[in-house]
Amino acid sequence: MNAGRTKAALLDAALTEFAERGLAGARVADIASRAGVNKQLISYHFGGKQGLYDAIFRLWEHREQGFREEAESLEDLAVRYLREALDDPRWAKLAARTMLDGGTTKADDDEVKPGQDPEVLKTTQQAGELAEDLDPQAVMLAITGMVSAPLLYSGGTPPANYEEQLRLIVRKLRQ
Repeated sequence: MNAGRTKAALLDAALTEFAERGLAGARVADIASRAGVNKQLISYHFGGKQGLYDAIFRLWEHREQGFREEAESLEDLAVRYLREALDDPRWAKLAARTMLDGGTTKADDDEVKPGQDPEVLKTTQQAGELAEDLDPQAVMLAITGMVSAPLLYSGGTPPANYEEQLRLIVRKLRQ
C-alpha cells in the first residue's frame, strides 16, 4: 500500500473507532487492524493516536467549510448537515461521543465544543435570517439536535418529509 492509501485507510478506520469508542476508548491496535496495516504506521504518519484524532477533525473542518460556503441560507446549511449525518453517521456519532466525553472538536488552540460556536450564527442573525431575540448558541444546539435526532431515534431513517420539515422549522426562526 502506498503512503496516501495507508493514511486514507487509517483515517477511515480511526473515524469508525473514535465514533464508537471515543478518544480514550479507541485502541491503536484496533485502528491499525481495521485499516489492515501495522500499528507503527499510526505514529509514523500521524505522530500517535492524538495526532490521528486531530487529523480526523481537520478533515471534518475542511469538509464542513466546503458545505458552509455552498449554503445559501441557514435552512440550506441545516439540511446539508442532515444529509452529511445520514450519508455517513460516523461523523455525527463522533461529535456526540466527543461531547459526551467532555472533549472538543478543534485540533488547534481555538477549541470549541460541538454545538457551542455561536459565532457561526451571528452573521446569519445580522443578515436578518435569524430573529434578533434568539440566542445563536441556543439555535445552534437546537439545529444540532434536529440534525442528529434521526440517527438517535429512528435508526438513521427520518420520516419521508423530514428534510422539508427541517427547512420549514429553520425558516420560521426568522420571525
